[in-house]
Amino acid sequence: MGRAGVTVLVVLLALSLVGNFFLYTMYSEATSEVSKVKSQYEREIITLKGQIKDLEYNVTRLKSGIDTYERMVETLRKSNEELADELYKLRQKYQSLKNEVYPLRNLKKNYELYYNYSRRYFELGEFLKHVITDTERKKLRPHIAAAVSDPSDFAKSIAEITEYVADHVKYAADPEVPAPPHPIIMEESYYIPAPAANIFMTPSETLERGYGDCDDINTLLYAMIRFYMQDFYGEDYALYLVVGYKEEGGGHLFVVLPVQGGKMTVLDATGSGYWTGKSLWGEVLGIPTIEAKPVREAWNEYMERIEEPFDKIEVYSIDEYGSIKRFEGSQREFLEWMENMTES
Repeated sequence: MGRAGVTVLVVLLALSLVGNFFLYTMYSEATSEVSKVKSQYEREIITLKGQIKDLEYNVTRLKSGIDTYERMVETLRKSNEELADELYKLRQKYQSLKNEVYPLRNLKKNYELYYNYSRRYFELGEFLKHVITDTERKKLRPHIAAAVSDPSDFAKSIAEITEYVADHVKYAADPEVPAPPHPIIMEESYYIPAPAANIFMTPSETLERGYGDCDDINTLLYAMIRFYMQDFYGEDYALYLVVGYKEEGGGHLFVVLPVQGGKMTVLDATGSGYWTGKSLWGEVLGIPTIEAKPVREAWNEYMERIEEPFDKIEVYSIDEYGSIKRFEGSQREFLEWMENMTES
């Protein structure tokens, strides 16, 4: 080999070494870069594995939650079925109780209606509302016409009406009838049966029965005189229904006709036709008529007859609108009130 060949060989060798060095350098850099990438990937893989574990843990928890939820749903479904069954039974019981209560409600309502209706027979205030009515006027008008012989003679007509009532209605005490209890007392079930203090009959009912006590007889008398005043005589004079009470219980009801000049006459048809101030000429001639007397004279004459002085007196006037209490007080106060009222 010549020198030229050696030189070429050396050059080639040098080029080879340079090339190898360059390749080695590139390899080293590539290897370093690969190592870095590998390390980064490995770290990412570790991170991903951690995330996967977290996801797997969360999935496990979620599955557990789903299982719990499904169990709860099943429990709630069963509870709902049980509650639905209970609700059905309760509705059936409610309907059954409603069916039982409905007649009781009707009974309560009907009893309230009966109680309110019956008060007219057991309570004076309610009873007086039914004394002067168009119905009573129609029923009593024929009897007034039969009683009165000369409608223009006021005194004679009042006496004739009093005698007519006494002749057609006999005195009889009220029977013992239990007073209906108030609906509240009835509902609360602590009612103790007790007889009514009074049983009031309307004027026409008293006349139809033909008997009654002083409440019934003298209320009939009051009504007939009032209707006579209005329909036959054409006037509506003052006329009072008087109730006298005694402290030990009991009392009496009668009619008072006040007259100007401090006078009055007391009318009472119980037992027999009676009135204070009977006319002497009327008795002699057999013609019933009345004369008004001074208030105290008329009162004392009446007290001598009935022999039962009163501790308390109430005075009522009645018209088609109901009753008005004109006075309430002692016997002395009543006489003073009557004197003052009739003297004006």
